[in-house]
Amino acid sequence: MKKTIILLIIISFLLIIGCTPPIGIVLGDSMEPTASNGDLIFIDSRAETFDRGDIIAFEAQYDCECPTHFKRIIAVAGDTIYIDLASGNVYLNDEILDEPYNYGADENFR
Repeated sequence: MKKTIILLIIISFLLIIGCTPPIGIVLGDSMEPTASNGDLIFIDSRAETFDRGDIIAFEAQYDCECPTHFKRIIAVAGDTIYIDLASGNVYLNDEILDEPYNYGADENFR
């Protein structure tokens, strides 16, 4: 009986660990207002295709303080991107990119 309970606890623990998706922590404000500094994000590593607007997670080898980065996809294969540095506008396929999640341009960008 005691061995059965211990075995069930071990199996349950392994199932919980194996079924829990990885979690990343947002560091910084580059994803505001969608995700804020300190937010936790579940990472779905099973995704095989991505669309515009999707948020992706990737490991940045060069940044030890923030190993997991989160960024939004603004273009996919076949798209062209142009950034007008004077205005700060981003053009996707010759049209100004509609960024409803962007609440204002960074003054340091201009």
